[in-house]
Amino acid sequence: MRLKTASICPLFLLILLALCASAVAAQSGRRSAKAIPAATPSPEPTPAEKAKPKEKSNLVISVGLERNTFSTATFGYTGIVLYGCADRLKKSAATVDVSDQNVNRAEAVKRAKASKDAFVVLLKIGPDAGGVEGTYGNPNLTDLYVEYVVFSPTTAKVAASGRVYVGSLRKGGVSVPINPGRSSVMYAEQLLRQAAADAAERILNALHVFDLPQGRSALNPLASASS
Repeated sequence: MRLKTASICPLFLLILLALCASAVAAQSGRRSAKAIPAATPSPEPTPAEKAKPKEKSNLVISVGLERNTFSTATFGYTGIVLYGCADRLKKSAATVDVSDQNVNRAEAVKRAKASKDAFVVLLKIGPDAGGVEGTYGNPNLTDLYVEYVVFSPTTAKVAASGRVYVGSLRKGGVSVPINPGRSSVMYAEQLLRQAAADAAERILNALHVFDLPQGRSALNPLASASS
């Protein structure tokens, strides 16, 4: 009996060791296996926001110009002044109507009284006569100015008026000196276009569209002309 018991014990130990080894191997296999994470859905791209269109205000402005038939030096610049002022007014939220016909003061007053909502702007290039004729028919730039008068709708009362002299143009809050040696047509056009834009800003300021900026850096075609 002792022999049988002695022979069974080693066999039993071998079986027990084999079972333990298989259990350890199975356990290590479970630990080494990594769980596969669930796939997360990709976020859908958000549509880009469209730019909102510029809102129009209730302000309506009609622009006309009285042509000076007595001065050949300024007659050729009427379109420059008319559309230089109108283009600046159009950059605001106002509705701007431009008249290509010759408009005198009486006609401007008549249009203002006949309108229920439109301010009538009358432009004029000065001076009327004398001192404007320069060399070879070119204008004397130091004497040029853009005159504006704004008539209120229905009543035709003057809402604003003034003159913008070419010699008082400003760039960045500093007066821009006129080069007396440059009397070319292109140089005069640049000066008058800037004067017309300045007049438009004064008109908008008088109509409380915005406050007149202290320093001017934009809308200045004199950047190249003054150098």
